[in-house]
Amino acid sequence: MDSALKPVRTRLPLSTYFIFILGCWTIINSCKQNNTCTQPQTLALRGGFYIADTANTFRDTILVNANLYFGSTAQYMQSIKKARKFSFPLAQNEDSITVFFQSDSLTNSPNTIDTFSIYYTKELHFISVACGYQNYFTITRTTCTKHVLDTMITTTALVNNDVNKEHIKIVLKK
Repeated sequence: MDSALKPVRTRLPLSTYFIFILGCWTIINSCKQNNTCTQPQTLALRGGFYIADTANTFRDTILVNANLYFGSTAQYMQSIKKARKFSFPLAQNEDSITVFFQSDSLTNSPNTIDTFSIYYTKELHFISVACGYQNYFTITRTTCTKHVLDTMITTTALVNNDVNKEHIKIVLKK
């Protein structure tokens, strides 16, 4: 008889292989980065149109047929039809933006066109690896001509990703 011991080969159950493969798959997929960006990189300035009543309280008002022209050469237009509010992006590479406000788009009379300028500082904020950076803006001052506009009021100077804030009030003459 042979006195040498022979190794006994036992076969692992199929469930052990399955658990091993599942563990490897989990480790490999947990190292992947999520490249989905759900946050906008460009923030919008939001405002509203108002009139002052006899007690000098501001009430929002509906503009029926107005236009806003903005951009470095006024190449962008926003039509305001029966609206009280507006929003548009601020220039990423400038420290101010000038907007042409046409109170009645049915006429080109100079008395229906005003300009207003918004001056601001920028601060770069990191969002994530997938999204990158975005600028937060702080409004430092505003100016406007006074054909149709009475005044501009900064209500919230910080323009960030809080969509519930109104940044400026544009008060129209009565």
